Amino acid sequence: MRLRTIALTAMIACGAQAQPPPGQAREFDRILAGRRAEAPVRCIQPDLSARPILLDGRAIAYFRAGKVYVNRFEQRCPQLIQTRTLITTGVQGRLCRHDPVRVVDLSGGGGVGYGFCTFGDFVPYAKAK
Repeated sequence: MRLRTIALTAMIACGAQAQPPPGQAREFDRILAGRRAEAPVRCIQPDLSARPILLDGRAIAYFRAGKVYVNRFEQRCPQLIQTRTLITTGVQGRLCRHDPVRVVDLSGGGGVGYGFCTFGDFVPYAKAK
């Protein structure tokens, strides 16, 4: 099987707060408005043409085939902020529960590492009928 590295740029800053800041909470509400949660799935094949959106220090949203897949990291990922990048290594481009996510800062060309986070389950949200 071929391994692919997928670099995902976080779009919304997050801190170490227990609750997301009001702006991030509104973004989460906006993305999921009119959608209903379905059964969690272990893996997804993200649409690489659509940037994921960081919702807070624990959640990131991916888009695929009209659905929004929300992943909550197994533990909070406070080192992930707006100027840093997620690097994942998935099998055949898939992202799966328990996959490690490396947090790096690519500004300045140094590629400084800030640790790892781990994906949890992916919860698909489909438009309500």
